[in-house]
Amino acid sequence: MIWTASRNREQGALVARLYQQAGGVLCERQAVMAGGLPGADKASALTQDGIDPGRYLVISIDRILVGMAERGMIPAVPRLSPLEAADLVHGEAQFLAKRLGLRALGDGRNILWDISVASQHAVESWLEAHRQAGYEVAGVFVEVSVE
Repeated sequence: MIWTASRNREQGALVARLYQQAGGVLCERQAVMAGGLPGADKASALTQDGIDPGRYLVISIDRILVGMAERGMIPAVPRLSPLEAADLVHGEAQFLAKRLGLRALGDGRNILWDISVASQHAVESWLEAHRQAGYEVAGVFVEVSVE
């Protein structure tokens, strides 16, 4: 997609703020892909596997959508909160996740991807990008019970 110059600046400012929040994260070229269906308890699975999210720049669409809502980047829809209208900008949030991820890869920053693994192609391309950048990648897949 192509956005206006002002929208691109807003996106860049959000990516910069999210990246700045991870200023204390080391650049050890470590990555974790935590995936599962929506509703999966990834936080518990990470804890169970001994993975401390504080050691990583956590990239998740939900966090990006919250940032977009805080900055007024989600269109107002009558009777809906910004996050209830987030589907309108979900594709843009995915784009911003990619921008954030590429910036982190360039610096060698440790990354924890909180993803849905809905697209095998997307996961495989990110795995390859990490390998090309010299990363060690671990994966955590979280299942969801029927309940």
